[in-house]
Amino acid sequence: RIQGRDNTVADLLDKMPVSEVYNTAKSNRSLDKKIRDAIGSISCLGLTVAHCAQLVEDEVASGHKRQAQALRSRLFAMCNRGRSLGWMDSNPVEPIQKPEAKTTRQRLTMEQFQAILEKASDAAEWLPGAMLVALLSGMDRDTLSKLERKAIGKDFLTIKRAKTGIWLEIPLTLRM
Repeated sequence: RIQGRDNTVADLLDKMPVSEVYNTAKSNRSLDKKIRDAIGSISCLGLTVAHCAQLVEDEVASGHKRQAQALRSRLFAMCNRGRSLGWMDSNPVEPIQKPEAKTTRQRLTMEQFQAILEKASDAAEWLPGAMLVALLSGMDRDTLSKLERKAIGKDFLTIKRAKTGIWLEIPLTLRM
């Protein structure tokens, strides 16, 4: 019996480590479902470049280029795991070209920020202050939205970065 012949792509997905970061784990579950639905029944040794390329190309064709990039990365990691388990001889994802996706968003200019800041008080009384704190501290929307009044101490604003979990103390005397 050749090792790995009875193991399918679905079995290999079950052997993938689960990320401790919530959003990463959620994204990986979504990608794993796509992979499982498309090629889950194929044996690990029977997985070809064509199978993987078709999966990535279908995602690109549907207009989801960022998702195609993530899918290729997940397939690549999955096949590397298969190699480390001895279930695969090579990684069939290596020759697949990485899909390119153009960034359509761009940063605000200072003039745009100031124009929005002028109108912010019309939307909500607290919004201009929140915008200035975000600009001064470099906080993202998620971190800023979770900010509580108790974070304001005698001399510092104490925040915990949502993505990294790092605690920061910003002096209240700091001004722009």
